[in-house]
Amino acid sequence: PSQPKRVIRHGSIIPLADITHAVEIIPVYQGPLGKDVNSGNLLEVFEDYFLNNFADKELYHSLLVISDN
Repeated sequence: PSQPKRVIRHGSIIPLADITHAVEIIPVYQGPLGKDVNSGNLLEVFEDYFLNNFADKELYHSLLVISDN
C-alpha cells in the first residue's frame, strides 16, 4: 500500500495579544474546483489568496492607512 501524503504547514506562532482582526481570505482559483476541495483542506490545496479588505469598515480603513505609508 502507498504511504499517505505528508502535509507540511508553514507558519509561526502569534501571541493572542498581537491579533487585532480576523480576516477573510479567498483562494485564487485557477479553474474549476474538484469535488474533494472543502473548508478542511482549502489551505493545503491553494497557494495564493485574496484578502477581503471590504469585510468590515474598520479593516478597510486600517489597510488603507497602511498602504498609504
